[in-house]
Amino acid sequence: MGIMEDSVDVSFNDDNMSDDADYVPEVGEGKTIRVKEIRADAVDDFQRSQIQSNAAVFHVRVSDVAEFTKFKDKIVFKGSTYVVQSARYKDLRRYIWAVDTHLEEC
Repeated sequence: MGIMEDSVDVSFNDDNMSDDADYVPEVGEGKTIRVKEIRADAVDDFQRSQIQSNAAVFHVRVSDVAEFTKFKDKIVFKGSTYVVQSARYKDLRRYIWAVDTHLEEC
């Protein structure tokens, strides 16, 4: 492992910087992964209205999830289930995914 990989692992293994979540692929077996919640649900003012966004962005190590093959995969985080909308690499060396999700409707 290189210095960059080591620093990514250190930050994801630090309980102050990341949390456990369950990754549930559409096909296959789920597993526990480490995630960093980047943007939680937001309420935005638009003119005289408020719009609530039930979306979140998570950073996930590529070593935890090699590929998001189906955009119906789910991340269960702190009791809420998020459905993957898209996933792109966060960094140039491709160590971290930036995963866009939306809250699953009941």
